[in-house]
Amino acid sequence: MRKLLTLLFLFIAIAAYTQAPVNDDCPGIIDLGEAPFCDSTVFFTNFDATPSDIGNDNIPNIANCSGLGEMDHDVWFSFIASDTIDDYLITVTGITDGMGSVAMNMPQIAIYRGDCEVDGMEILDCRAAIINENVVEIELSGLDAGLPYFVRITDYSATAAPNWGSFQLCIIEKPPVVILDENQTTTLCSGEIYDSGGPDGDYSVNQNFTFTIIPPGPVGCITFTLNYYNIALTGTDAIRFFNGPNTASPLIATVQGGASGGGSVSYTVQASSGALTLQFISDGTINLDGFYGQWECSTTPCDPPDLIIVDGVVDTTTIIDYIASPLTDVTITNINCPQGAYGTFDAGDFTNLGLNKGLVLTSGRVADEGFTIGINHPGNMFASTSWGSPGDADLNTISTQSGNGTLSNDACIIEVDVYAATDELSFEYVFGSEEYPEYVNSSFNDIFAFLISGPGIVGDPGLNGQKNLAKLPAPLNVPVQINSVNNQLNWEFYRNNLTGPSVVYDGLTSDFLGVKSSLTAYSQVIPCNTYHIKLAIADRGDTAFDSGVFISDIKGGTPTLGIDYNNGIQYLVEECTDIPDEIVIGLTSPSDEVVTYNVIISGTATPGVDYELNIPSEITFPIGSTSFSFPIISLADGISEGVETIIIQLTNDFGCGEIAFEELVIEIHDELAVEIFAGAADSIFVCAGIGVQLDVVGALDYVWSPAGVFDDPNGPDPFANPATDTMVYVVGTLGVCFDVDSIFLDVVDPQVEIEALGPIGICQGDTIALNADNNVGNSGLQWTSNSTILDPLNSPVVDIAPLFNTTYTVTVQIAGCTDSDQITINVDPFAFPELTFTDTIICQNYSVTLANQITGVTTKYLWTSNPNDPTLTTPAASGPTVTPEVSTVYTLIATSQNAFCADTTTASVTVIPAEVDILVPAADSLDLCLGSSVDLTAFTSTAGLGLQWLPNDGTIAPPTSTNPTATPTESTTYYATLTVGACVVVDSIHIRVDSIPFNEITKLIPDKESYCQGEIITITSPNYEPANFPDIQHLWIPQLGHLTPDTLWNLVIEAVETTTFQRITTNRACVDTAEIEIIVIPTAFISIEPSNSTICKGDTIQLTVMSNDPIDSYTWTPTDGLSCADCPNPLANPFGSTTYEVEGEFQGCPVGASAFIEVVVLPDVTFPGAPTLCPGDSIQLNLNDPDPNATYIWTVDGNVVSTDPNPVVFPTVTTTYILSVQTPGCDARLTPLRSLCFPCHRC
Repeated sequence: MRKLLTLLFLFIAIAAYTQAPVNDDCPGIIDLGEAPFCDSTVFFTNFDATPSDIGNDNIPNIANCSGLGEMDHDVWFSFIASDTIDDYLITVTGITDGMGSVAMNMPQIAIYRGDCEVDGMEILDCRAAIINENVVEIELSGLDAGLPYFVRITDYSATAAPNWGSFQLCIIEKPPVVILDENQTTTLCSGEIYDSGGPDGDYSVNQNFTFTIIPPGPVGCITFTLNYYNIALTGTDAIRFFNGPNTASPLIATVQGGASGGGSVSYTVQASSGALTLQFISDGTINLDGFYGQWECSTTPCDPPDLIIVDGVVDTTTIIDYIASPLTDVTITNINCPQGAYGTFDAGDFTNLGLNKGLVLTSGRVADEGFTIGINHPGNMFASTSWGSPGDADLNTISTQSGNGTLSNDACIIEVDVYAATDELSFEYVFGSEEYPEYVNSSFNDIFAFLISGPGIVGDPGLNGQKNLAKLPAPLNVPVQINSVNNQLNWEFYRNNLTGPSVVYDGLTSDFLGVKSSLTAYSQVIPCNTYHIKLAIADRGDTAFDSGVFISDIKGGTPTLGIDYNNGIQYLVEECTDIPDEIVIGLTSPSDEVVTYNVIISGTATPGVDYELNIPSEITFPIGSTSFSFPIISLADGISEGVETIIIQLTNDFGCGEIAFEELVIEIHDELAVEIFAGAADSIFVCAGIGVQLDVVGALDYVWSPAGVFDDPNGPDPFANPATDTMVYVVGTLGVCFDVDSIFLDVVDPQVEIEALGPIGICQGDTIALNADNNVGNSGLQWTSNSTILDPLNSPVVDIAPLFNTTYTVTVQIAGCTDSDQITINVDPFAFPELTFTDTIICQNYSVTLANQITGVTTKYLWTSNPNDPTLTTPAASGPTVTPEVSTVYTLIATSQNAFCADTTTASVTVIPAEVDILVPAADSLDLCLGSSVDLTAFTSTAGLGLQWLPNDGTIAPPTSTNPTATPTESTTYYATLTVGACVVVDSIHIRVDSIPFNEITKLIPDKESYCQGEIITITSPNYEPANFPDIQHLWIPQLGHLTPDTLWNLVIEAVETTTFQRITTNRACVDTAEIEIIVIPTAFISIEPSNSTICKGDTIQLTVMSNDPIDSYTWTPTDGLSCADCPNPLANPFGSTTYEVEGEFQGCPVGASAFIEVVVLPDVTFPGAPTLCPGDSIQLNLNDPDPNATYIWTVDGNVVSTDPNPVVFPTVTTTYILSVQTPGCDARLTPLRSLCFPCHRC
């Protein structure tokens, strides 16, 4: 596939220029080689891509493709499945290349297998990013090793406007991912971990989980990085790290709501104990993104972090040396900064800044001077220098446009002219500030800017045509300042540096989610022109809390040139193998126009004789293309020539002269050169029982001996653990070639012990010396305290003055072999109070506080008095209050919790006798009703001499007597004031004066002389303002017929009987009663005789009203069937069953009764007509259906002849039949027509 890729790129290089990316369709597919592939320096784009038509599965439509849209702007990639990877993670991240590109938004991805041609592929899976997100991931399993797979990438848009742009592609082995939803332990030496919400969800409330990493082998260092976290800004949500297997291990660091709350990226800790424990705690208030972290292990000890190196006194030549690059020519045109506010910095691999070297501008001080510190200190230090210097007009304009309009001050400005030999200018930068995080979203919004102007630059008219490059990448495009990048807003670009090891600022900026630790300032330019760049920073709001910006070298656009050695060695060698290596030429990001570079080959090696390389003299990158590769192989000439070189250069002339952008030097050796540790040493120290990891280069395959010393005697980096000093050997081979190297392993066992040069229990503020007794001559000696490195860190003796109980650890190290010891210094805090006086004079009965009050401390206090003072009731307080009767000396003895500290002092109080006491009443206050008086009695130590009652307003008399009478008209505090020389002593009594509102019952509703029983009556009085009588209470008695609570001012009752109601009103000392009589007429009783009767329909019955009381009138209802409607005894002839009601009045109160009359209707009877019968004929006497509830009796001449309701008779003579019908409550007799029988023509 690599040869195919080479031919493909050669084809692309000579293809006709098109606007679409080279991999717009299958013929131009970009081959990524065998998985894994994930290069953070390589960017791709689908800008101007057109839709492909692959026939089958062209529009993916499978279950997992939820949310997938049209594949309108697709580009294609391929990779070979590896035989070492089972599970894959493929990620597409829309991201700007830092060179002005627009990041792809809402990417989509589809994975195919088969042949990249029409109807030649089958879809395996596909995914779409969440709406408005820029990342999509897909996981694959079960791929066949050695076969090609195809990746199709596009963007989604719900409108006609595309979301195409630059992106990065990663195809890697799916890392182990831990979801922290319970306590877990792992032995893996690398992996990933999310909070309980996983990659896409939020963590839950009220959690407390731990995750412990305990690798099985010897581990010198575990490095854990929170790629990001976002927890509650306030509250107790926390992420804690411990240097050991549990939470009882030493605490490394804590991220918690408050200063560390909110969001951050790239937060790293290290554990040196061989184990690391992470604890996550959430409270019950809020849940957010949580965290995502990764860890990895190393057999070597943790590298101690370094501080950055700064120089605050530099000249223009030094500055240019730090920021110029081969493709730029820099001239400094202006420096307007306080002396010491700018300088240069150097930051090595063991710092966390993110840049190697460059220029730094601050609103404070770069280097230490006097009592003010510079920027080369850890994050737990504080840098604040106030220059009092002016601000900058351009920064003030940006503040108005994108901030709160606060003017700048303490500005530092450096302006340069940059001659660009290429078509772009860029530099990396990091902004940091002490304003983080306390003053986020305040007026203390420190600001900086990088303003470029020159040919082709379209800038801001408000900035005189200058363009600000110090902005977050698209689509944000906001100026970088305190209030736009912090732990609350755009935290994806923010780094928490409160405990950072290398730079003083509490917060630093980063690229998105820490992809790199710096941001990129970028601008396209016209080659061969000069551009002006203004670098400026300033405080805002005040001149304290410094900020700074670190700036790398200013670069022009350059290609990359390198070699992939496929034979395991970093050079070419003759006659060993025929597998070619590859020359790789690339761009850091796709160009939006065709770019061509010249290829110049030189060196001591001869093409075609010493090596074979088919590379054109010009390399052309079409739009969207980023890489070409060409095979190179050494040739055997049979001549021993030593090391020969091949030199390859990439050059171009953008119009201002030929420039060599990159140069690659390749060595050709006559034979293999196998070297352990690259030949750096022929012997090394090895820690007893722990071992060492070796490293060899120079061949492809290796065999180590003696084999029993190694965990993998056939690897390039085996782990060796010899029991004794041992010489080991390695044979390296490449094809038919081999070489041998050796190294001596010297086994050592370092030991160290701490000796305290004094008691290990000390008073806070005292100093103690510790000595590290060791057997390695202080090699690698380091003191730490709670993971903080002490200074001097390598001295065997350190003087310490801990402020609290502290454990100190000393470690010695020699060649990765360590030993350590610990000691805990117990510290007693000691808070000795400050006396309020040493000698004072007070009046009798006056109180005095002996010292300031101290709480929340462990110091023990004991006060004593001479003579004994019974008012010293809190002798264990730091500052008790006493009221001595006589002159007294007080003594304090203070001791610390564990008696490490003690001190004593005294205070004297001289008492002048002067006493006044109000004896009657005994209480300090009383309640009095307005208009009342109270007698007072006071005792004085002077028998009343010098006594004066205040206020002397006429309400107390006599005002100088010990037995006055007080008649206050309002609430008053009376003071009995006794003056004895310079002493004025006072006793007091407060008399509260209360009153009651107008307390008469003035109205009844309804207002009547008397009331009927059951009538509703409201008893009312004039309303009062409740706020004027807050303590007033009411009680109505007796409890008879109350319909409303008996505690209200007015009362609603139901009339029961004649009663006098009283309202008792109380307002503290005042009581009053109001009353009213309610006359109630008792209810009279009437009845109707009969009250319940039954009659036949048509009958009449008399109704009579009965009562023992004289009833004034009668009214009957209904009136139907009554002989009269207003008399007491009507006759009733109702048409049907009826209830009659009668109403009357007794002394004006209504009375009533009712009676029911049931009217019974006889059943219907139908007789036959007057028939004429012949002898022997029959006839039915009743033609109607019978009533089952009726009794039928038929008689003839008084004799009963039948009880049948429908009898059939055979009269022989003319006969009259009499019928009697009876029902409950009614009977009647009916006479039918006679029946005759005589001879006739019918008979």
